[in-house]
Amino acid sequence: MTTRRDRFRDIQGRLHDPALTALTIALAFLMFVVGPLQAVGVLGAHHFAISAGLVMVAGIFIVSGSAIAVAALHVAVALIVIATML
Repeated sequence: MTTRRDRFRDIQGRLHDPALTALTIALAFLMFVVGPLQAVGVLGAHHFAISAGLVMVAGIFIVSGSAIAVAALHVAVALIVIATML
């Protein structure tokens, strides 16, 4: 009988390498495309980064498999959202 944990481990095993590649591409995109566009004022400071950060949280959960890492990332994203609102 397959449990949820076994199914998650199976999905994690299949998606580990593609998720790591996607995270690397997303980080490069943020550094070399979004960063310069924010510096010249074309993009808002946090609008794109918050949505990209949430996608990265999902990717990191697949890559690491640690609920503690995901919880820490959720706290960090929440603090960024709060700082953006203030």
